[in-house]
Amino acid sequence: MTRAVVANELGVGLAALTYWLGKLRAERRQSEHPLVPVRVVTTEPVAQEQLELEVAGVVVRFSPGTSPEYVAQLAGALRAC
Repeated sequence: MTRAVVANELGVGLAALTYWLGKLRAERRQSEHPLVPVRVVTTEPVAQEQLELEVAGVVVRFSPGTSPEYVAQLAGALRAC
């Protein structure tokens, strides 16, 4: 599948998906820890502004406009737990 198709199926913008893929790839190169498995918790379309993060069984929902850097730092902190 192309990124555009995946972004459309997930209900997120192509730019957001591309941004997060780049962040995750950069993190993988800088870290010896592998990425954590991600499970989609709903197949319902999600508003583009809404973001949910699930790490180790914990689901965190973020308000529209939450800083991507903050979300990335929180994901790293939860993964370390």
